This record gives sequence, C-alpha cells and structure tokens, in this order.
Amino acid sequence: MDENQVFWPNYLFFADFSTDQASLVDLPLGPVSQDTATLLAATLSTHDTGEGRALWVDKANPEWGLVGAEIAYNGVNKTSFASNGAYDHVLLLQFPDTQTSPKGIVALNYNVGLGSSPSNPAIPEEEPTDPTPAS
Repeated sequence: MDENQVFWPNYLFFADFSTDQASLVDLPLGPVSQDTATLLAATLSTHDTGEGRALWVDKANPEWGLVGAEIAYNGVNKTSFASNGAYDHVLLLQFPDTQTSPKGIVALNYNVGLGSSPSNPAIPEEEPTDPTPAS
C-alpha cells in the first residue's frame, strides 16, 4: 500500500459517534436516501477531523458524496470488522466503485446508551456475513 493511500475502513477509527447514536441506530440497511444522506453529511462533518471534514456532501458526487452509498451493516460491533472494538455498535458505509474518496467501506463507531433498546429490524438475529474482514 502506498504510504499516502488512506485505509478507508479506519479513516474514522478514533471518531466517537455516540452522541449521535439515537439518529444512527435505526438507520436501515440499503441505499442511502436523500434524508439519510443529509443526516450523515451533518454527522460526519461534526466528527471527521481528517481531510473530509468540510467535504462530505448529501448528493451523488465522486468525492465525499453520500447518495449512492449503501449502509452495509448497522448493529452490534464484531471483532471481525475493521472497526474500533471500544464501541459496541458500528455503521458500515459502503461506497460505490465509482467513488474516488472515500473508497470501499468506512466505519462509524458508536455506543448505544444505557437503558436503550434499539429495535432495528435491519440488525440480524444471527451472525451477519462479514463485509469487512480485519486484515
């Protein structure tokens, strides 16, 4: 890997999205809708301390665009994911092959507050197929 190349699954490794868990926990799997893209763009620009901080957009765009991305997983964090194990939940955003940045999957790590009982039907009961094996 080129030393200047970003390892996108860990781009937001240290970002804590827990303050936004109420809006993240029930986001459904599948293509990102316009409303979800608007919510994610605001959330990402709040927590992103990297080069994308001011670049996330709630439209289809080859750089930092959220429309066209998919929520590949949103639920209990797994050790097999390339995510931060300090958090109990993770949302995995899968970007299309046409995207130049970010590429592949980006993980948003968050904790669900005590007393919360997420009722996301998109979170499977059984172990999910792992979209991002750790390297």
